[in-house]
Amino acid sequence: LGAPLHPTGNPLVDGVGPASYAMRDDHPELTAEGENRCAPLRVARDFSVDANDPDPRGMSVIGADGLEAGVVRDIWIDRSEPGIRYFEAEVPAAGGPRNVLVPINFTRVNGERREIRV
Repeated sequence: LGAPLHPTGNPLVDGVGPASYAMRDDHPELTAEGENRCAPLRVARDFSVDANDPDPRGMSVIGADGLEAGVVRDIWIDRSEPGIRYFEAEVPAAGGPRNVLVPINFTRVNGERREIRV
């Protein structure tokens, strides 16, 4: 158990050790009530940003290079374990702007400067 069926000698290609992963069903996790566990605030209307906290929507997303990468458009929350999971950011792309999810664990929010550093 835990070994690839056809080992290549490269654990990253074989998906073992630190590169291992679990095959999961291709559908979203649900809450006990049958709703999608993670959802943006535009859908999860029973959640909101506390009035004492800065609302990150509209804040600039700043990359490690110090340049603006995009703007936060929405906040994705976890309904089962209430908390922010992702910022949805609009970023420029060759075919026009697109939305990407930025994991909150990789960010620092600065409410005074209205920016999120990644």
